[in-house]
Amino acid sequence: VMCEKDFIAAAEAGAHFLTSPVAPPGMIAFCEERGLLAIPAAMTPSEIFSVVAAGARVVKLFPAAATMGPEGLRCLMALRPFKDIAILASGGIGPGDVGQWLAAGAVAVAVGTQLVGKDTTLSSAPGRGQRASLAAEEEEWVREGRARAEELFARYHDGRYDELPQEGYR
Repeated sequence: VMCEKDFIAAAEAGAHFLTSPVAPPGMIAFCEERGLLAIPAAMTPSEIFSVVAAGARVVKLFPAAATMGPEGLRCLMALRPFKDIAILASGGIGPGDVGQWLAAGAVAVAVGTQLVGKDTTLSSAPGRGQRASLAAEEEEWVREGRARAEELFARYHDGRYDELPQEGYR
């Protein structure tokens, strides 16, 4: 979500949490007022500290692989102000990297392109022939992406780390 219009639409659709690739103004307060979990994004220690000071209970480190990597997160989590911050690592993380991120202190790793394949995208505003394309992409993700995500989760949950692919699905 990127703005108040998005917050409202997500909440009205039944969302239990909101997340974003940024920290949109008003998102944390909007979520707190409605009992939703706000997961704003941050890239640097200063940004992480700022969104937590604003009330975020979980922070999306994004793009995680490009900003600090598991070792950077481990170093950050060793500092007193950051020890108790719940970090959701997201962006550029492959299936073989999940364990490293969790060991470094992330409470969760977002399922993204590197883990389950191409996401549904929309190159222009809906309409003018785009709706059919979007519907086909959504169907493909439901058919293939969800199964991949469930398979990876089951392997990880069962401790079968050696069975996790080292490269993302393409």
